[in-house]
Amino acid sequence: NNAEIQIYKRDDNYREFGKQGWISAFDGLQLEIYSIDIITDSSTLYIPVIYVKGDKSSILLESMKFSDISLLASLLSNGKGIIHLQMDDSQFKVSNCTFQNIDIVGSEGNAIRIAQGGEKGNSVEINSCKFIDIVTNVDESGIGGSALYIQSGKGDNIIINQGTQFTQCICNGGDGGAIYAKIEQNSSLEISGGVIFELRIIHLQMNNAEIQIYKRDDNYREFGKQGWISAFDGLQLEIYSIDIITDS
Repeated sequence: NNAEIQIYKRDDNYREFGKQGWISAFDGLQLEIYSIDIITDSSTLYIPVIYVKGDKSSILLESMKFSDISLLASLLSNGKGIIHLQMDDSQFKVSNCTFQNIDIVGSEGNAIRIAQGGEKGNSVEINSCKFIDIVTNVDESGIGGSALYIQSGKGDNIIINQGTQFTQCICNGGDGGAIYAKIEQNSSLEISGGVIFELRIIHLQMNNAEIQIYKRDDNYREFGKQGWISAFDGLQLEIYSIDIITDS
């Protein structure tokens, strides 16, 4: 069983004053957290639970649960996600984690927010995670992404692997219910087969970028799937300016 950490804010905003996150990591830090559930005392948080900024960092989250959390992105912090990343030449891997009953209060915010990085590129992997009952509101530009907000830098490699599930991820107005992604040239976003979306919106925007389907003549990669990109009951799927090719 997981251990549990409860954030005791007691509705006292001063506890967050001058801080970027309840857990913060900066240039070059290696942070690994395993098998911990994070909850709050029902206070609305004004800063992220985990905030990462800088170069050459390595962040690994394994078998964690973030549940029953309200976040109001505010002037107290630049962070606008339960997990907020603004990094370059770094690695972020989250596996077998659950984000459930997340309420973003105010005009913007996300469960995981990957802000625009730098010139050297990052490696991001999201493996077998569950995003359940997450609600956000669009920002002033009409952009949402309740579960994931991704704005790549140059050379980022972002992978959402099989087993990841998005259920009842809602954005009130605008683009991106479960995911909003803007991918720059020389960066990549791969969503592997078996990722499940239920009843919400995906918005992908790439600057005339290219998606290559890597089957590698392995028929098992298509076994049990209806399509490389599939949309079912009530899903609104929007894709802009993308070329799709195969590996022959």
